[in-house]
Amino acid sequence: MESSFPDLTWNIQGDRKVSGWSGDNLDKAEALAESIGSNALMVIQHGQVIRQWGDIQFKSSMASVRKSIMSALIGIAVNEGSLSLEATLAELAIDDKLLLTAREKSATVADLLNCRSGVYHPSVYDNPIGRPARAAYAPGEYWFYNNWDFNVLGSIHRNAVSMSTSEAIETHLAAPLRMQDFQRPDCFLLEGGESIHPVYKLRMSCRDLARFGLLYLQGGKWKGRQVIPEQWILESTFPHTADISSYTDFVKHKGRGYGYMWWTATVDGFAKGIYSGFSCFYASGYGGQFLVVIPDLDLVVAHTVACVDQGISHEQMGLLLQLITAAAPQPHGHSNHISDS
Repeated sequence: MESSFPDLTWNIQGDRKVSGWSGDNLDKAEALAESIGSNALMVIQHGQVIRQWGDIQFKSSMASVRKSIMSALIGIAVNEGSLSLEATLAELAIDDKLLLTAREKSATVADLLNCRSGVYHPSVYDNPIGRPARAAYAPGEYWFYNNWDFNVLGSIHRNAVSMSTSEAIETHLAAPLRMQDFQRPDCFLLEGGESIHPVYKLRMSCRDLARFGLLYLQGGKWKGRQVIPEQWILESTFPHTADISSYTDFVKHKGRGYGYMWWTATVDGFAKGIYSGFSCFYASGYGGQFLVVIPDLDLVVAHTVACVDQGISHEQMGLLLQLITAAAPQPHGHSNHISDS
């Protein structure tokens, strides 16, 4: 079935009208969402709303989902020639309060996108847990989920395109996708004493987040316009680090990969987390902000919470996904053992 796109508002098809969808399983998913404190949930297939629940226009703090948004902006800048993935921190005149060494300055934009900069400095919104010692690894050598990398990418992008992050989101994403709720003040910078590179904060509604997910599901194209290069969609959602459990002590990460500021999960998923019975890529923010794209089902699932400090876990989101994918019509020849169980 050919996908459609929302106009000013989403087209609500409804699971009762779509052949093959199990309304009972979606009822269970909705009940679970309500019980665990979800604020909003949208299930989109073929560009149409199959089920939505909660306050889909409430603008939630996106937490680390912001990083996947920045990945899109960087892809656009690379395509326009404003930025190169091979550019080094030295070439981009990037430094920080602790002063980078020559080896640290050899890290490239691609290294930062992959969480492999080898720069282990304090950052705004820092989480020092597990952070390697300075100079422990060379650029490109080791994967570490590093807020320094993410914040510096924001600085690099703003310098490259000569516009604020909020203006870039409005110009390159919100306007072409006709987002219903985003406004420039929803993205702002937060500075701190740890680093000269601020964190870019973002608020977004569930229904606008779902539009961003649909854009990625459609290979970066929106109503015939190539908003983000298709090659960038493929590269950024490819697991350049195929299994992050190789770099952590937690079995729960088995099968979880990382692209250019996007997470990936294999068919088998991992023991405690985003496990749906299908391969997927997703954006994840602390406390329960999730945008999950499952290409095999032509499916987007957007989920938000109102207060991240009282949000939901990866495990709970995984249970929601299992109910949703079990409710969906299964592709020919695919046996989803979640729905079979």
